Amino acid sequence: MLTENGRREDLSWIEREMAYGFSATKVTSTGFSLRLVAFKKREIQVQILGASYRARVAISGKPAVLNRIFVRTEENGGLVPRVRYVELQGIADGGVSVTERISAS
Repeated sequence: MLTENGRREDLSWIEREMAYGFSATKVTSTGFSLRLVAFKKREIQVQILGASYRARVAISGKPAVLNRIFVRTEENGGLVPRVRYVELQGIADGGVSVTERISAS
């Protein structure tokens, strides 16, 4: 999480467990799979390509390289904030920019 002056701050337990955390599975020598706490239905494939990594996920029904994930939360007066939506942005095969907003239900 970015904070003032470009410093990074660790997520709190609630942030990690209820909105911004993830789980990793299917670890192999060429990559692994991630699932976001805020949106467990969509699997993100992380692949090793040379000395770097690339995250791939379906965005608006198209296979794409993931560039950005944004999670919008709202305080609801309780202890745990509610996830309103998750927005995915990336580049689909063929170089087309794609965005998808997924509302929490």
